[in-house]
Amino acid sequence: MQLKPLAKRGAVACLGVLLSAAPALPTLQGDGIAPFPAPLVPLTEAAAVNEPAPMAGQIIGRDGTSSVLEELPENIRPAVSADTTRFDEETGRYILSGNVRIIWDNRVLTTDEAQLSARTGEIWTQGRTVMQDGEPVFRGDALYASLTEHQAWFFGQRCGMSRPGLSVHSDTMFYNWEKKLAVFDGHVLLIQKDKQRAGDHLVYDIARNQVR
Repeated sequence: MQLKPLAKRGAVACLGVLLSAAPALPTLQGDGIAPFPAPLVPLTEAAAVNEPAPMAGQIIGRDGTSSVLEELPENIRPAVSADTTRFDEETGRYILSGNVRIIWDNRVLTTDEAQLSARTGEIWTQGRTVMQDGEPVFRGDALYASLTEHQAWFFGQRCGMSRPGLSVHSDTMFYNWEKKLAVFDGHVLLIQKDKQRAGDHLVYDIARNQVR
């Protein structure tokens, strides 16, 4: 399904509605919660599995397509690969399908389907979405992100963040990678080592590795 251009608040509301029937939150198992899926394949290993290796500002499709992101500022131009890629002239977005990988500033975003605005650096995803920013790994059923504003919203009932010794689940999740702050809303469950904390809202300082 192709998303039409939306303002930021519209994009957030639209994705929230689309995911209203998403699977339930992970269930408790013994003293902890159901584990997250395996971590992302390190970038150094990606090339070993025939992964396209685009440079910053390039979009490469495994179907032989290639494009260059010329309108975005150089400091935020991502390196993008997917099974298939095409450009929608009406919306000004690249439509990316299958094993999508978007890399910028050593951050890695993988998903099933994505759209990337060639003019604004906005990203919309649908399907299993994972973003790795160094040690922390963020997951959701869909995402809206702005590369220019350094932030992303995750949606779906599988939202969560994990890092060694810490797991947090919630209905929705916001992350600002410049400020290193994550905000969780709705059915929040935090497990840090041997401590558990539940609530409706939680702000986590990634840099300090503590609740604010």
